[in-house]
Amino acid sequence: MTDIINTILDKPLPKGKIRPISRRILRLYFLGKTVNEIAEETGEKRESIWARLRSPAIQREIKRLDRLADNQVLRVDLASRRKIKEVALAAVNKLVETLETGSSNEQFKAAVKLLEWAHGKPRQQLDVAVGPRDEMTDNDRKELDEGLKEDVQNKARG
Repeated sequence: MTDIINTILDKPLPKGKIRPISRRILRLYFLGKTVNEIAEETGEKRESIWARLRSPAIQREIKRLDRLADNQVLRVDLASRRKIKEVALAAVNKLVETLETGSSNEQFKAAVKLLEWAHGKPRQQLDVAVGPRDEMTDNDRKELDEGLKEDVQNKARG
């Protein structure tokens, strides 16, 4: 967030309307400094800092900078969401690849993860133990199929 604020504050402020000391106070204010810290850093009195921050010109500038910061935050948020979608699709592709080429244990785990991704985690879990050397029995497959069907039906009902 500090990077966003610095980016906003690096843009030129309207000249002539805001004096240099007010610009410095505004910068420190937007960086999260308290009035006491601003007063200490600038050598101004606290009352002077409060008066400057309450002036109409500074209030307009605070609103303008708030809007710029909000827009910048939205841009960062959208870029993050795009990146998350890309990574999620790559993960799903890897699961599909494992489903097609992995061992039976890896295929089972990939199938479960894909179903969780598509339908959410089931409310109840099946206790089906498949070890690296164990193959699924017909009974295990039947229990798994019944559990998955039930989960899909529950998901469809809402």
